[in-house]
Amino acid sequence: MELFGWIAVALGMVLFVVSFALMVRANPDARIPYLRNPEVNPSGTIVMRSISVGLLVIGAAALTSTLGYWAPIVIALPLIVMPATTAVHNRRFTAAA
Repeated sequence: MELFGWIAVALGMVLFVVSFALMVRANPDARIPYLRNPEVNPSGTIVMRSISVGLLVIGAAALTSTLGYWAPIVIALPLIVMPATTAVHNRRFTAAA
């Protein structure tokens, strides 16, 4: 069960990062808002993020016996990636203005 948990977490993280990278690439000349969808949202990115969150939750649940109460931190990792990538992307526009 532990191997399944690690595979699910790895796949979930990869899917999440790829979907977010696709969204950033689709908006090279526009700011990405933090709490809503950007103007251009490529097809499939929302589905990829939904599947990745599901995989992260299932993987964290499978790793509960191994990681104990640290397992929910696995779910929080994309919550760190998303605002950090948005801030780096949006920083270009504040520096240029």
